[in-house]
Amino acid sequence: MTEARFDETTYRPDPTRKSNAHAWAASYMANKGRFKVLEIGCATGLDLAPLLRGFPESQFVGLDISQENIREATKLYPNSKWAASDYMVFQERSFDLIISERSLSVFECSDDALASKLASDLQPGGVAVVTLPASCLCTTAHFTLKKTLRRLRSRPLDAFFLWLAQRLRPGVDKDTLADRVIYMYVVPRRIAGRKFYDVLARHGLTVEQDYGVMRCTPFETPHRLLALRKSAA
Repeated sequence: MTEARFDETTYRPDPTRKSNAHAWAASYMANKGRFKVLEIGCATGLDLAPLLRGFPESQFVGLDISQENIREATKLYPNSKWAASDYMVFQERSFDLIISERSLSVFECSDDALASKLASDLQPGGVAVVTLPASCLCTTAHFTLKKTLRRLRSRPLDAFFLWLAQRLRPGVDKDTLADRVIYMYVVPRRIAGRKFYDVLARHGLTVEQDYGVMRCTPFETPHRLLALRKSAA
């Protein structure tokens, strides 16, 4: 499960930010026939839209815990399938590809439960492409700071972070930046490191690719992209 504060919000994807997981998925899907694809944490569907247009023969499901996000996605892309649900209780399976950009790190379930769910939802030989915080000193420092900020959170502090974001990202509109203030206080529950990789392996998921992705600002937690393949056996 994810934390309740994400349940009833509309998250506007940042149009200036490239989704690494979706870019990887587009390259992976090219010239390979039809796919059944799930996006976990689809928000309003902006990141999934290029895949919807580029691969019309494939079947896509956009999943988000926020009903507001799903209502907006349904308005924007009425011919696609969208579902408002916690991923851990979502029932549809047999996906060839699962995409998750920066959402799995905040799930409250155990690593074992998450790895088991991903493995059970993928077809044999299927792939999950996800981004998670990197295991490094910078991430540790960010997490320590976020824990302190959670204790100090107030409206003036929220306003300060929004003011700072507007100066660091002048090309992004205020509402989109305001959506992201909450992430200054969110401490992820898992990172891209050996401990999590070992859990994935126990559930038949092999890390086939693992590399760092570019940050938009120095204040952003470093992330890594992982391509996880389910055993074909």
